[in-house]
Amino acid sequence: MVTIAMEQGLAAVRARHPFAAVDWFRRELTANPENQEARGWLGQSLCVIGHILEGAEQLKTAGAALLSALPEEAGAVSRLLEVITSLQQWGEMEAALQLSRQLIAVAPRDPGAQRALAICCGQLNLHDEAVQAAEASLRLFPSPMMQVLTASLEADAGRQDDALDRLLQALATGAEPRAAFRGHKEAARVLDRLARFDEVFPHLEAAAALAPELPEFRAFHPDQARRMLAQNRQDYDAELLGRWAGRRFETRAPTFIMGFYRSGTTLAQSVLATHPDVFVADEAHLIGDVQRAMFRLQPGDRPAEALRALTPPMVEQLRRHYWERVALRYGAAAAEAPVFVDKFTMNTLDLGLINTIFPDANLVFMIRDPRDVVLSATLQLLPPTPATIHLLSWSSAANFYANVMDWWNVVRPMLTMTVLEVRYENVVRAFEPTVPRLFESLGLPWTGDASSFHKAAAGRYIASPSRGQVSRPLYDTSVQRWRNYEDRFSTVHEALDPFSRQFGYDT
Repeated sequence: MVTIAMEQGLAAVRARHPFAAVDWFRRELTANPENQEARGWLGQSLCVIGHILEGAEQLKTAGAALLSALPEEAGAVSRLLEVITSLQQWGEMEAALQLSRQLIAVAPRDPGAQRALAICCGQLNLHDEAVQAAEASLRLFPSPMMQVLTASLEADAGRQDDALDRLLQALATGAEPRAAFRGHKEAARVLDRLARFDEVFPHLEAAAALAPELPEFRAFHPDQARRMLAQNRQDYDAELLGRWAGRRFETRAPTFIMGFYRSGTTLAQSVLATHPDVFVADEAHLIGDVQRAMFRLQPGDRPAEALRALTPPMVEQLRRHYWERVALRYGAAAAEAPVFVDKFTMNTLDLGLINTIFPDANLVFMIRDPRDVVLSATLQLLPPTPATIHLLSWSSAANFYANVMDWWNVVRPMLTMTVLEVRYENVVRAFEPTVPRLFESLGLPWTGDASSFHKAAAGRYIASPSRGQVSRPLYDTSVQRWRNYEDRFSTVHEALDPFSRQFGYDT
């Protein structure tokens, strides 16, 4: 029998009221502590409100209880798969992997269980196990989308020819739009790796044509990010960005890594993460939490206006809020690490807000040849966001890069943060002295261990699509990769050439 607390909790989830959902599911568990469905929903709801450590623990507890109920309890497999999916969603990939393996031992013929295992292994660069699980899921329940996922994992495992054959087969069967979109994107990526460069862009163009049919892309207005950048250029000035510069705050400031997509931010975080005094937050939009807290203090919809209305105690409150969110997400040890690195690539869009609240922060800004950046960003399959929807087509990606970097040129002279610009090409071709200088800028001693960053990255979950690249020793084959498509750049040179010249890549 479904209780009132359970009904209300599920209703709150459907209404997207996560705080109310947390309250109702806690009530349900107080009355019925063995209700693992309620525990799973509590864990998910806690994660939604940012209490990820507590939420993950609730999910793990629910998962362990559901495992012990297998195979007797009806519905336990589907509920356990929901728990595993939630753990994957919130970056708890090792816990999801453990549960997936245990589930496979009990239900080896469940296609969802095999798919969950394949996803976990793929995210953790366990390539052979990922492909094996994907193939098992495909045999049990064939579908074009599973064909595409299997092919993607084969490509990551270095089996490019097998991946391409599978992708072309899936696309030839008339896959539904979502599977076809992903299939074309993956086919472009594989063909690029196979050096069949003339065949890449037809697949990219086919994917771009399909994207508007998909609800996940239609959810974002195409002008949202561009309007934000235009508003930034209008609203922020040196007086605002420097308003609290030189002030002594009770709370410290983090170190930020940002740039543009595919500019080397994941490489920078992987290198820094080798140091024992560094904790790296990987693509967690902590600044988004700060902005929401700011609007609770000063309601509105323009960050610069709210910032101008803040008092110094309010700024201190927002800085404390930042560290409270860090502790809730990663634990007290992370919040107290000697150097806390906030790597969220497109924090670039929020540089005005970040510098105003954290004028004493360190900023590592990654620079890479604009042509390589745009090519790589267009080839990559990225989650839909107001920014990534601009990376679906060739001209849109180039123009959006130009918009973002124009904002960087505007805001850069006004920043009070300590800024270190790092070139991707210097990291991969001149690791020393480039990386020792990076460590020195953050007050960290150079030990030489950073050169083995790929060993640590190989078995760790990394949110970026670059997880495969940073699990390998340094290589420079991505430098001047754009030359394989030189003719395509004639259509976007007006957007990119000014930045190629500015950053010295036209020589």
